Amino acid sequence: MSDRSEIVALVEERRRVLQQGKRRQTLLFLVVLLIVTLVAGHLGEVSWRKFVDGLPRFGNYVWRTMPEMSLSTLWADLSHWMWDFKRWVGLLFDTVLIAFVSTTLGVIGGFFLSFPAARNLARGRVAYQVSRRFLELMRTVPELVFALLFVFAFGLGPMAGVLAIALHTMGVLGKLFSEINETITEKSLEGVVAAGAAHDQVIRLGVVPQVLPAFVSYTLLRFEIN
Repeated sequence: MSDRSEIVALVEERRRVLQQGKRRQTLLFLVVLLIVTLVAGHLGEVSWRKFVDGLPRFGNYVWRTMPEMSLSTLWADLSHWMWDFKRWVGLLFDTVLIAFVSTTLGVIGGFFLSFPAARNLARGRVAYQVSRRFLELMRTVPELVFALLFVFAFGLGPMAGVLAIALHTMGVLGKLFSEINETITEKSLEGVVAAGAAHDQVIRLGVVPQVLPAFVSYTLLRFEIN
């Protein structure tokens, strides 16, 4: 009986020591996080006084953008607020079309580049490195830089925006798609390979059906962003 009580006491003591160790680790992490935050704020010239002082001005700016309406002149106020309604609705529709076309082009490019950019599906190290570096370049360069280049080449208009967003979308989705491709297991492809399928048939019949739902999910997310 005494041996059992000693074992229970040892277990409880061990548990208490582990809990104390976890508390120390948590406390140390919080202290380090606080120090890093303070240093980063100091180097980044973040002024909390300016932040607090600027909040009322921010609220005033938002309030000034709201229309002045009263119940007696409601329709006239709405008409004034919706000035040039047809024009900005048309521009809004153009924006949606730009996002749709650019997302479609970006998805197509990212889809085909995601397979050589995946370690388990690439045909050689050269193809893997080239596709990876190209996708990195496309998503690293800001969309605005691409837009300025295309405006210089093609002039102002939707085309420059479509091409700029499409290239950036291709870089982002190509990276995401390639990481999804790397999550599939070789066992899932054994049946297709055993049937004598070529490399492109393995991708089309063995890989795409598995990764397609995730591809669609990321595509819809990117369309919202665009």
